[in-house]
Amino acid sequence: MTDLQRKERFFENSLESQLFKVFSEPVRIQLAQIMISLGTSDVSTIAEHVSQDRSVVSRHLKAMHEVGVVSSEKVGRHTLYTFRAEELASRLEVIAANIRAIQSVEIKKDSSS
Repeated sequence: MTDLQRKERFFENSLESQLFKVFSEPVRIQLAQIMISLGTSDVSTIAEHVSQDRSVVSRHLKAMHEVGVVSSEKVGRHTLYTFRAEELASRLEVIAANIRAIQSVEIKKDSSS
């Protein structure tokens, strides 16, 4: 594996592409904002605030749950969802640190040439 391939792989892993993919859907950003405002809520309550069907909202929440930015808890017949703002912030901080690290290696390499 070349140095460039190692850097590309490190960069791909550092960026957590699935996390960014989840937020590439504008409605998911809207759902995050709604959940931050409402706090822990069920799908029906969240769906009242968007123009999408409850089943579509549920699929979006599932995708957000799969990348770890939404937690869910079963309470009786309902599933309650919570947006994990601290988890998202921590992961974004790690991504930013990794980008800075990659950039500093590139800057040092260019300076020594």
